[in-house]
Amino acid sequence: MNQFSVESSHGTLITDEKGNIIEKQIHCKNCDDCIDNIVRFDLKEFEDHYGELFESMDILDLGGWTDDEYFPPDEEFRKNILLGN
Repeated sequence: MNQFSVESSHGTLITDEKGNIIEKQIHCKNCDDCIDNIVRFDLKEFEDHYGELFESMDILDLGGWTDDEYFPPDEEFRKNILLGN
């Protein structure tokens, strides 16, 4: 089974090949934008965008789902990637 690491300033989330969270290493609790409520990432959208998946990815570069809603990738982050910033 392939696993992918999603890095955040609040910790690391490990996903399976479908984007489901299988492990959480969270550094903050009860913060306003805690990553603890994320249940799955949209790895297909990431792969469609970049042409491949990476072993480690930045959380801002991924869309995904919390317990009750979808959140898109951060457009500003992706724009900076394209510009090499």
